[in-house]
Amino acid sequence: MSMKKNILLALALVGTMLSAQAHDQRGGGCCLAKKEVIKPRKADVAVECALSLKGSDPLFSLQSNDVSNGTLGTIKGRYFLNDGLALRGGLGLAFASVEQDVQTNKMSALAVDAGIEKHFKGTKRLSPYIGAELNFAHVGKSVKLGDTSRKTADAQMYGFTGLIGADYYIAPKVYVGVEGGLGFRYSTDSPEATTLGTSMRGGLRFGFVF
Repeated sequence: MSMKKNILLALALVGTMLSAQAHDQRGGGCCLAKKEVIKPRKADVAVECALSLKGSDPLFSLQSNDVSNGTLGTIKGRYFLNDGLALRGGLGLAFASVEQDVQTNKMSALAVDAGIEKHFKGTKRLSPYIGAELNFAHVGKSVKLGDTSRKTADAQMYGFTGLIGADYYIAPKVYVGVEGGLGFRYSTDSPEATTLGTSMRGGLRFGFVF
């Protein structure tokens, strides 16, 4: 069922893009004025949420960044320095609880991202881009055994992610998009235990430009 939802969601997104593009090629009719601004310009601000293709209900779950196996809901913002260059930032919270035999492991996380995007010309509605961002997350963990709770070592995560994506403007300054990323992650549970690895992510996005 989850796979069918993913396929239907992807087909609906592609269909919307193709329909709008065909409308543009015919001249736009009465819906778009000749000088109407569709894409963001210098000093515009964009706000978006991400829809994950993972999980039992991908249509309504926020993009997962996979911080210690928790689901991280992230709101992102952009500030356009000019038509083709934007600063980006994100703030996320995560909560997870996993029961194992007689104990329950709980996790909470706060994540902050900051980066930059380079947008290319694309088409009247399509805006492809590449980018990079720095990632930070603080993860708190605790274990509950019966009526007793014990806090375990907190973890810090630092990362760097390369990004590639595209926005498609279904209406003036309203867009849907796709984005993928590949990066490196360094995390520590204690001064004596550190890990270094890679991370991947992807998902659909929906946003507004002001």
